[in-house]
Amino acid sequence: MFGAVALQTVLGFAIAYLISRRTHGRGLLTTLFLVPMMLSPVVVGLFWRFMLDAQFGVINSMLGSLGLGQVEWLTRQRTALISLILVDTWQWTPFIMLIALAGLTAVPKYLYEAASIDRASEWFQFRTITLPLVWPLLLIAVLFRAIEAFRLFDLVYILTSGGPGSPPRRCRSTSTRSRSWASTPEPPRRTGSS
Repeated sequence: MFGAVALQTVLGFAIAYLISRRTHGRGLLTTLFLVPMMLSPVVVGLFWRFMLDAQFGVINSMLGSLGLGQVEWLTRQRTALISLILVDTWQWTPFIMLIALAGLTAVPKYLYEAASIDRASEWFQFRTITLPLVWPLLLIAVLFRAIEAFRLFDLVYILTSGGPGSPPRRCRSTSTRSRSWASTPEPPRRTGSS
């Protein structure tokens, strides 16, 4: 899942950089981007499981309308791994974006003003001002996401039912067990003194 963390870092920082450059609608854009992070992993897993379904999924429907064949996203090992990386990236890129956005807004404006007076290019300002000042926060965000990526059991289990190629498992509910136990006779109760 280190590929997912790297992708989340690049996308999260890029989105934060673009949002920090905007003056209008910054709050609304930030709120919209944070929605996937606020959802439960079970909800995200079920949502994407239906989206990536081989027969009835929206993604395969769009691929079919473009004339491309259907893809078994969650049943083959390679496509399941790619699907997991994309779903994890969709859910957790806003976390990196939020921390990077906090770092970008904390950079003093006078540094950019001084650099523009010295006619420094945008790339030079980014490389010598923005990146060094945001790097410590970005490193902490990457560390947190790497730790969290090791605990990615729930999303994998919801999406793939235990792994690509494994048959879906069904759990017996307690009501079924209680009904089967109710049909067995109970031992006689002792009442009174022996």
